[in-house]
Amino acid sequence: MELESWQITSNKNKPASSTGLHDQSRARSLYSTSTSSEFSYGNESGSGVELPLQERSGNFVVKVGFGTPKRDLTLMFDTGSYMTWIQRQPCDNCYEQEEPIFDPSKSSTFSNAPCRSQICLDYSITYHDNSYSNGNYAQYTLTLSSTTVFHDFVFGCGRKNSATFGKVAGVLGFEQGDTSIMTRTVNNF
Repeated sequence: MELESWQITSNKNKPASSTGLHDQSRARSLYSTSTSSEFSYGNESGSGVELPLQERSGNFVVKVGFGTPKRDLTLMFDTGSYMTWIQRQPCDNCYEQEEPIFDPSKSSTFSNAPCRSQICLDYSITYHDNSYSNGNYAQYTLTLSSTTVFHDFVFGCGRKNSATFGKVAGVLGFEQGDTSIMTRTVNNF
């Protein structure tokens, strides 16, 4: 799957962000300047977390934990979209991934997203290469490291997904937006 120039759409195929473009060079620059192949995420005072990046077929992936007990899943690291999503059971149209597809019935911290805003709706995201994920928003515990855990993290649960994401479980979106990891965790750093 080619990550450059992804266009993101959300509910009812409206543009999800002003640019909607993935900037693969940002991730490559972050990766190349790091001596430990990690992406540092946090604030200038040193509070934060380092995420170990791996390069696979020109894309960057990171392993993070979902649910309780924690299940490690490999996600595509995307600095150009705000949408974080994983495939989940039950699934109408899921592709093969390296880890078992997430089963929320085995997580004590799974719940549907609260309906305080647009995030309680179903989502539909289509990228520039016509790859897509459709599903609903939910919340789980997200674990970035042994000391960095976010309870009630809202993200997408993909139930209908195209088979062009390789073997990763979903996408970790780092662009600003309602469901971005940046937006959801900014007050913790």
